[in-house]
Amino acid sequence: MKAIITAAGQSSRLWETTGREPKTLLPFGDGSIMSAILANFAAVGIREFVVVTGYRGDLIAQHLRAHANFGMAVDLLDNPEWHRGNGISVLRALEHLAPEEPVILSMADHVVSPAALAAMRDAPPGLNLLLVDPRIDECFDLPDATKVQREGDRIAEIGKDLTRYDVLDCGVFRLDQRFRAALDAAVSQGREGISDGVRELVHGPGFGTVPLPAGAAWLDIDTPESYQHALTRRATFA
Repeated sequence: MKAIITAAGQSSRLWETTGREPKTLLPFGDGSIMSAILANFAAVGIREFVVVTGYRGDLIAQHLRAHANFGMAVDLLDNPEWHRGNGISVLRALEHLAPEEPVILSMADHVVSPAALAAMRDAPPGLNLLLVDPRIDECFDLPDATKVQREGDRIAEIGKDLTRYDVLDCGVFRLDQRFRAALDAAVSQGREGISDGVRELVHGPGFGTVPLPAGAAWLDIDTPESYQHALTRRATFA
């Protein structure tokens, strides 16, 4: 199984910390956020990646080259339309992969424990899947989190502005080409977010969820405050 890492956005909320460079290059432990994400995937046996870049993608490419891709097999794809919705980067990656090949998708600013990645890898086939966290009270930045309301183990609604929800979106998906078709349909209607593709499937074959395993952790690094929080809790993501 391969993983897609989307690293195309400009991360403007972190510019005071990054100096306007991609936030996935910020120091994290002995490496960077990017190297930590790759290492956590490698810990569960996933060592082949498609990394989609956009804004200052040259710096991400230089970082990976300087460290021999951290020992991984990495295909770099450029998304010249990085300023559009994040679904555009995902479509570009899915078009690059074989149609029958399921993949795990992660954002380049979401640090997630290997145990959670293993749960996604090992979940039963049949549905596209989203890693979700029921521990809502422990969320570092709840207003910014994408919320999910489930019916059983399937997504009923997803969005940042939901007022009724029971879990949070951890930013890690297991996808097949049905999602590519759904996202393509959403983009053709001017809805370009990953969540828009999810909504297309919610009302069709369905979209499943995988709960975050006990003891596992995740964090979306979007602001200087969340970056500092990630640094203080770094050991929990290994």
